[in-house]
Amino acid sequence: MQKLSYAWDVIFNNDPDLSPRENDAIKRALGALDEADFNLLPDNLAVIKRDGAGYSDLPCPRLQLRWDKCGDICHYELVMELSEFDIRREKNGEVRSRFIAVPMGCTTRYPGGSPRSENGVIDTPYRDGVHIRLDMKHLDLPGYALWEGHAHALQELSHD
Repeated sequence: MQKLSYAWDVIFNNDPDLSPRENDAIKRALGALDEADFNLLPDNLAVIKRDGAGYSDLPCPRLQLRWDKCGDICHYELVMELSEFDIRREKNGEVRSRFIAVPMGCTTRYPGGSPRSENGVIDTPYRDGVHIRLDMKHLDLPGYALWEGHAHALQELSHD
């Protein structure tokens, strides 16, 4: 509830003349965001670590480019396995999987659509596609492009 009260203070201090109807609408919207654990920090301060469940058959640690269901947002992530008693496995008292995904970047494309070609290769965004290949070499980690249960192993860049 701390995030909600902070956001409300910011809104109210910027516009103290809100009508009761506007107040109610904002309270409900902020309540829904707070309930969904939506991050209210500025992007440059926000680091959201999501549960890395899924694709547990792939090597870990690894780098991955994970496309959303619509194929319009690609998340660049570092996936690590956590030990049984690692506190990062808990969120709001709920124990999650043994994997954590740490964001490294994000690319949006329009229009979306399937990033998977007929031969099974999953497209990578240009910039994050280069970043992951450089990081694979630098960190000596495998990299994958993922979409809808399919995984495609990425190759490192052949030159520096």
